[in-house]
Amino acid sequence: MKILIISSTFPFGNNEVFLENEIKYLRQRKDINYEILPSKKDIQITSNRKKYKYNNFLIKKKNTSKFSKFLNFIFSMKYTKCRNEIIRVLSHNPKAILYSAYSVSSFSFYVDIFKNYFKESRDLDKLVIYTYWNTEITYALQFLKPIYNYSIISRIHGFDMYKEVRPFKYMPLKKYFLKNIDYLFPISKKGGDYIKMTYGFNPSVIKYFYLGVNDINYISKPNNNNIFHIVSCSKLRKIKRVDKIINLLNSVSKIRGDINFHWTHIGDGPLLTKYESISKKTLKGVNFNFLGYLDNDDVYSFYKKNNIDLFINTSKSEGIPVSIMEAMSFGIPIVAPDVGGISEAVNDNKNGYLLPKRFNDQQLINAVIKILDSKKINYIKNESRLMFEKKFNSESNYKSFYNFLKSNILEN
Repeated sequence: MKILIISSTFPFGNNEVFLENEIKYLRQRKDINYEILPSKKDIQITSNRKKYKYNNFLIKKKNTSKFSKFLNFIFSMKYTKCRNEIIRVLSHNPKAILYSAYSVSSFSFYVDIFKNYFKESRDLDKLVIYTYWNTEITYALQFLKPIYNYSIISRIHGFDMYKEVRPFKYMPLKKYFLKNIDYLFPISKKGGDYIKMTYGFNPSVIKYFYLGVNDINYISKPNNNNIFHIVSCSKLRKIKRVDKIINLLNSVSKIRGDINFHWTHIGDGPLLTKYESISKKTLKGVNFNFLGYLDNDDVYSFYKKNNIDLFINTSKSEGIPVSIMEAMSFGIPIVAPDVGGISEAVNDNKNGYLLPKRFNDQQLINAVIKILDSKKINYIKNESRLMFEKKFNSESNYKSFYNFLKSNILEN
């Protein structure tokens, strides 16, 4: 039996680091046959990803022109679910009509694309399709499953789960595609509760296996000489609220003039230039550095070469960030808000501090000062490492995940 893994862009570009960790594990499993099928092409494959083989079937197909999107929208009206979705959005959320039209257009496009793909395929009853994102591709495959009799499983993360973080708080189509899926894997238990309550997924198809990161068995050492080094790691987009970290450092460096604050941000994005400019103007007493994008190996190298005292996340929405898992693997204390599944990684007053979902600047300052002045910092660091070992070790997590698939799908 074979697993067809449908990614967004992996192995192209530098996104989907979490999938890269999973594929690294899967390459070691000689008992599982798999193929990667990226749905679109990002920038060229970086040198460290050239080792990953992929099928280019989907990236050769495009639904990008206005004419193509319009044509597929017209074709989508032959499907009852698509007509119902347009009626639903016009009745309840008319501002989202363009997002709805694009969604049903994409659904129709992928239905036709996969019909052609399956015409050239054999032994579909022995195929397991694994979509890494629960979007229109997954819906199209659910729609076709009764015809072609393959198995289908899907991960579901954040943007493909929480309607509140999408434009106009609108999630297209998902409520119509609750069946014809073997298993759905939310990346957090909170996420699982959310999709059951919000969309009505049957609890029997929902299973929990955390994502994971590699373990190089190295614990970051604390700094001496009144240096306090803070790290953050994310795309520089509005939803990540990295400006809150800039405001924090501006305030806390004045409150604690006895401390030499260092801040390193890992990650690029559309707000990089803006945040660099703001930091230069406001963070006069702080040593800061925007490293831009680092691949997974370079992130680990950075943590190993530098003494890190605290990792901060200020995002408005998350699943469970891989960046937090990576920091915990080095025994680094965490400060982060209670959004998405972060509370499953950050145990308040144990391996760091869990901020309220709508935290204010003072609450963030207080949490950082608690870490700074803590008399039990070794305990906090140890708890962070233990949390990683218990929940987010890639080797054990992906072993459990693929053993589950073998027992429940691959060998059935």
